[in-house]
Amino acid sequence: TKPMATLPPTITQVPQAQTPTPELVVVQPTFLNPLVTPTITSTAEARKAGLVSAFKLNQPPKLDGVWDEWTITANPATWVVWGKQNWTGKEDFEGSYRIGYDDTNLYLALKVYDDVYVQEGIGRDIYKGDSFELLFDRELQADIHDQSLNGDDYQIILSPGRGGPGGPVEAYQYHPTSLEGTRKEIHIACQYQNKIHRCEAMIPWTVLGLLKPERGSTYGFAISPSDNDEPGTMQQQTVISNSYLRRLTDPTTWLQLVLK
Repeated sequence: TKPMATLPPTITQVPQAQTPTPELVVVQPTFLNPLVTPTITSTAEARKAGLVSAFKLNQPPKLDGVWDEWTITANPATWVVWGKQNWTGKEDFEGSYRIGYDDTNLYLALKVYDDVYVQEGIGRDIYKGDSFELLFDRELQADIHDQSLNGDDYQIILSPGRGGPGGPVEAYQYHPTSLEGTRKEIHIACQYQNKIHRCEAMIPWTVLGLLKPERGSTYGFAISPSDNDEPGTMQQQTVISNSYLRRLTDPTTWLQLVLK
């Protein structure tokens, strides 16, 4: 989502076409990038898509793209929310993820079966290839019924490596629009073997506008891998998600994340 001067890519679901074109949405930016303390609530109205828990880690994971060292239960990311006509089944594209945190960072472990590796993009084009999208609503309680993006909603895309396995990884932030750009503070490590992407990411809380979240904090959250199966091209063919309702421009379709 972009201010009037710039239009960002989105991956919201639209009526299917032979070659889907991501909808462009204009949102007036309101974000001033304060670092805020989290609002802690004992109860929260659940998002319709459901709830997922993140568990506090005693020590940070080693960022090396090794999935099996995580002992936290895996969650599915299998709902096709874009480009279903390009998806041929779980043997084409299917995902799962694990999530944890500590006082400094949010940690993600991502595992996606993908029969063809294609990532040729750089910067704001990385969503047009094999990639992973993080959506995060920092002030869930303040706008729990708000069906439009605002300055506390984040969209960050992670690239597992341009050009092929072992290529340069990258994190790019699209929203809030005042912060758009490559986020070198985010660390990513990926492997691609036997048609499986395994990635780990360390995302500082400060990148999400937070200082030190406490147990019981709640946020909006969605993980959505993108797929491109046409070598030599940059396009977004299919998006799967952990939310069956997921729309980029409507945070009420994201899941609720609870820190345990």
